Amino acid sequence: MEMNLEERIKQAVFARILAISVILISSLMMLSTYFLHVLYPHAQIGRLETFLSLFTTTISGLLTLVLILIYKSQNETLDREADILEKQQELMHHERMPSLSKPYNFVTKISNSNSSNEQQSGALKQDEVEFCLANNGGGVAKSFRIHSTTYVKGSKYEGSWAKSPVLRSDRHSILKYADEQLSAGALDVRFKSQIKLGLKDTSQKDMLPSTYGFSEALNLLYKDGAERLELTLELRYEDPFEEEHVEQFLYHWAKPMKNMDLHEFMIADSDPITYENKSEDTDLIM
Repeated sequence: MEMNLEERIKQAVFARILAISVILISSLMMLSTYFLHVLYPHAQIGRLETFLSLFTTTISGLLTLVLILIYKSQNETLDREADILEKQQELMHHERMPSLSKPYNFVTKISNSNSSNEQQSGALKQDEVEFCLANNGGGVAKSFRIHSTTYVKGSKYEGSWAKSPVLRSDRHSILKYADEQLSAGALDVRFKSQIKLGLKDTSQKDMLPSTYGFSEALNLLYKDGAERLELTLELRYEDPFEEEHVEQFLYHWAKPMKNMDLHEFMIADSDPITYENKSEDTDLIM
């Protein structure tokens, strides 16, 4: 990079010298013609004027061509350096990108067994989930949240989306959610989140969707006689460049029942389905 900069400086200096040379030669030719007229006002100097004019034009043309070639060479050098810089930025961007696993060891309720995983997790609140994440990339992941999308069948309530903040289990609750991060190379880090649902009451005109706690939303749907609730969960986070990443990791459906919470919903009617790299516009698996 330093050699290219030095080369550009030399070319710029040389171009200025050539431009000054063109001006000086043209000026000298004009002065020579003027003095010939002054010294020899009656002499036949037409041929000499023609020669000087042709000579000046030729020299000016050659110097102009050289300037054009130098300008073209500088542009090509700048283009090459721009390509190199762009590739370096892409490489740095790639090296600083996080690479997260999908949530694993997904827990919705701690049973009474004495397994080591359950003992380490501690008690979960109602509708709270706990899971592990690993970051095998080269950059930090931050601003975690779980995005839930719901579809309701047989109810006046229409499914919507809701956002649930995610908090690391190994940190105190006084930390803000936005400060939750997962550094490069981190393994088996546990996170918690209390799942929320979005519902819209279609019987109320112009009413916007509302966010409910999971159990509260199920109770509303049960009282309204809903036949089916379909739930899709996505983990969303940002990389160091504040670009958002989405990992859709779970789909499940069940019929809302009285006093049903998240854990009971997850074990009812059908097994949870996990799948890889589902985009946001992909239809739900039925």
